[in-house]
Amino acid sequence: MLNKYYLSGKSSGLIFLLGSNKNNLSKFSLVSEIDNRLEVKKIVLCVEKTERLLVWKGTNKLELYQGSKGILKYTIENEQIKDIQAGELYFLILTKSGKLYSLADGSTESETIEIPFSDPELSNFDSLREVTFFSSKKLKVATFRMSNYTNYYICNDGALYASGWGEEGEIGNGENTNQQLPVFVADDVTKVFTGKNNYNFFYVSKQNKLFGCGYNTYFSLANEQQNNRTIPVEITVKKDSNIEPSQIEVIECTSKASFLLTNEGKLFSCGSLEHNGHDVEKTKYEEIPLLKEKKIIKIGCGDNYILALSSENKLYGWGFSAENIPTDQFLKKGFSHIPIPLNVPEPLLNISPKWLTLACGYKTFLLYCLMGSNIKNDFKMLFESNKFCDSVINTFDDKIIPIHKLLIELRANLKINKIQEIVKKNNFGEKEINIFLKWIYFDEITETKTLELFFKALNLSFPPNENENSLELHLSKLYKDEDSKNFFILVKDDEDENEDEEKDEDEENYEEIPVHKLILVARSGLFREMFDNLNEKEKKLNQIKDYSEKSIDSLEILIKFLYTDKLELTADHDPELIVEELEDAVEYYQLNENSNLNHELILIKKKLHK
Repeated sequence: MLNKYYLSGKSSGLIFLLGSNKNNLSKFSLVSEIDNRLEVKKIVLCVEKTERLLVWKGTNKLELYQGSKGILKYTIENEQIKDIQAGELYFLILTKSGKLYSLADGSTESETIEIPFSDPELSNFDSLREVTFFSSKKLKVATFRMSNYTNYYICNDGALYASGWGEEGEIGNGENTNQQLPVFVADDVTKVFTGKNNYNFFYVSKQNKLFGCGYNTYFSLANEQQNNRTIPVEITVKKDSNIEPSQIEVIECTSKASFLLTNEGKLFSCGSLEHNGHDVEKTKYEEIPLLKEKKIIKIGCGDNYILALSSENKLYGWGFSAENIPTDQFLKKGFSHIPIPLNVPEPLLNISPKWLTLACGYKTFLLYCLMGSNIKNDFKMLFESNKFCDSVINTFDDKIIPIHKLLIELRANLKINKIQEIVKKNNFGEKEINIFLKWIYFDEITETKTLELFFKALNLSFPPNENENSLELHLSKLYKDEDSKNFFILVKDDEDENEDEEKDEDEENYEEIPVHKLILVARSGLFREMFDNLNEKEKKLNQIKDYSEKSIDSLEILIKFLYTDKLELTADHDPELIVEELEDAVEYYQLNENSNLNHELILIKKKLHK
């Protein structure tokens, strides 16, 4: 059973289970609490005939949880994972280099046609296996989608391929036949969509047109001709909706309806009244009435249920079968064709819905939050702003690129003058240096050939190992480097506050917290504003006063959090006081709106009240 899984991962988070094909649950149940700092990037599940979860950790690690059969672990050497997805009984894994791998057991439990191999009977869960069809044709997969037994792949050149079951026309090659190996479907494709348990798919072309193919008995293709399509047909959204295909974020499907979510949070649907959320059959996409005033940011579908999560952290559900009732509300209300509110577990109520994910299976789904590090996002913003730079790199093509010297030298493990010599020697221009700087500031790896040249010139191993030279690891080391800290936050002495005699500000006693100015400007909007507004004379100072009235203990813990994204208390700290003083820190110091500081505080309070 899923509630026997004990997940571990890179990030703080809570995972809740709802529904099961063996043991129906009428409310969310805690599956696991993730407390450590190994980042979980994504969780996918397939639960039709087996109960398996695949967890993506770090850059290239996977863990397969399979109930009583135990846990299997995998590493893709010298690769970085780009995405993982689940079909009914197996998984596909895509790397950033464009290679596709499978985890499946073709010899038991499943129809082998779903696995894109010429000899799937040899496949098993003991090891990852590459889908060699694409590499043999020198094709790289850019993205992919999976339904029950059919897979869709977009290559870097925009060509769309499909494989698996095709008896309802869901392959899209003009036939009603299954395809063991991928077959060509269309050119110039930018996005592809399909549902967990359905027999159709959709794609957007480079000409900004939406096409659909496959099962249409219930009008889920938004086509009024009630028959299946073996060749993709163009789909139009209702004319007064003002929706362009380029605005489509997601299309999800049940067995009887399809749902189109735009990047503005509008949710459209068509298909059977049992699933479409309108309570009346729809042959064209129309916005769901009860959700018109909501900004929907995520949707998920199973065989016959639909979930929608709003930007206000409200969860809605409809559809469902008698054997898969999602909450106590449905037990009282009975089956509902239209959206009704569902109870979000209390620990998740105060967490930004951007952190919440719906992982939907056939009759089971997970609602989980994985509070990842905001360090990369904050340094990406710093990189794009070009503010507070204190040095430059001169490119081979005579361009000047402003940089933050401390960060560049920290990550490259070389002084700027040596880096400048390497740039000149290797004829690196503006484009090449910016590719390198994206890795420096936020670990982004693009144009691997260029980046590999930079790494080789710097005598660094490539691809970079997250356990040796990730941004988070470097900043954690920087926190411990007291000698390089070049700035001080002045905090009013607690003893000084207790003295009866009033003092002028100049006479007050302050304690100093050493810090790197770079960390303050990268991670705190308050400090960015303060430094922005300093006059030329003040900018030369190496200290700034803190007016938050927080204790020095709380501020020291907060400063360490800014370096590490970890909230760590020692036995010398008063946890009640620390929690009380830091609960408003996200707003006061203008931290990233998705900062996991609040979540860390929730975990501390939970431990205190046990």
